[in-house]
Amino acid sequence: MREETGLSDYKVRRWLDILDEKKLVQRIGSGPATKYAIRETADEKITQLQIALDNLKTKE
Repeated sequence: MREETGLSDYKVRRWLDILDEKKLVQRIGSGPATKYAIRETADEKITQLQIALDNLKTKE
């Protein structure tokens, strides 16, 4: 991300920590292999469940 943002390693890590604290991203792993994923909102999860339910109904 450093190359893509132009920010220092410290600032990238700090922003990722802030996003993690606010539950906007999910930290996966630790150390140099740490990855981050954007968390889904409750609305997104509900929509996915509704789509899955609709798909099950159409298969009947």
